[in-house]
Amino acid sequence: MKNLLLGIIAINLTIISINMTLKSIEPAHAQSGLQKVVICSPNNLYIPEDSYHWCADVTNKGVLRTTG
Repeated sequence: MKNLLLGIIAINLTIISINMTLKSIEPAHAQSGLQKVVICSPNNLYIPEDSYHWCADVTNKGVLRTTG
């Protein structure tokens, strides 16, 4: 009888601690609206002759292009 009571208490404490842990996690919220991101090379100075300066863009067919 004593072991049964201790088992019930242990299960209840486990459920309570799991419930408290889940309630402490903040839910993630998505932002509304369109988010625009520009992905460019790490070279901050734009030099037209510099083949290492490029930004990713989307082609007219909707394909992501990541080379200059």
